[in-house]
Amino acid sequence: MTYTSEVFTWSPSPQGPMPNRYTVYDGTSPLATVTGTTDSYTLTGLKPGSSHQLTVTAQWESATSAPATALDAPALYPPLDGSVPVNFTTVSVPSGSTGLSDGQHWTDAWQFTASCSASRCTMTDGGEFGPPGAGDRTFTVKLSPSGGRYSGSTSAQLTKCGSTSFVTDTVTLSLAPSSGGVSHGGWTAWRGIMAVSSPYVQVNSSTYCAQGSWQFTVSGTGP
Repeated sequence: MTYTSEVFTWSPSPQGPMPNRYTVYDGTSPLATVTGTTDSYTLTGLKPGSSHQLTVTAQWESATSAPATALDAPALYPPLDGSVPVNFTTVSVPSGSTGLSDGQHWTDAWQFTASCSASRCTMTDGGEFGPPGAGDRTFTVKLSPSGGRYSGSTSAQLTKCGSTSFVTDTVTLSLAPSSGGVSHGGWTAWRGIMAVSSPYVQVNSSTYCAQGSWQFTVSGTGP
């Protein structure tokens, strides 16, 4: 099986002659008719995570067998998809910064959209970033798979320089499933690192904000 395909196999009946043909069904809808020497059929072009009730009948001239027991055959699920709660923990803050402290916890929600080929997915995370006492800020980052992880970076306005307008930060995100946290391709438990890097900002001739970086651990369960 893949994210977009599923292989359905069956065994011929040990009783009676070889059939002339088999008809494969998804529920009550016929998908294909194949020769009596065939024992498998591959569904392609499936939506990741979609479920299909597959069965088969055998035909001998005008005689048709009863349908075989239906098999629930879902394609692989994307790692994360839909609305996902996220647990934040602050790991480090720049020296002299205010508003966040090491070890601070809170929960947000991220909206994942997956785009999958047969063998791999990319994920787009429409994230929220709302530490306690601050309004929610949003970012969008595309995550690509590499070495068992999904990683990506983007620009977003998440931090301020003092009381001035929000500045453009670099957001870097790297996620991976927890040990044993994968079920049929989907992540049932995961964790990762999020870094927010703010540039040097000159407010006026005498006031500036130094370059700084905040780091957080993120974790959660599947949607």
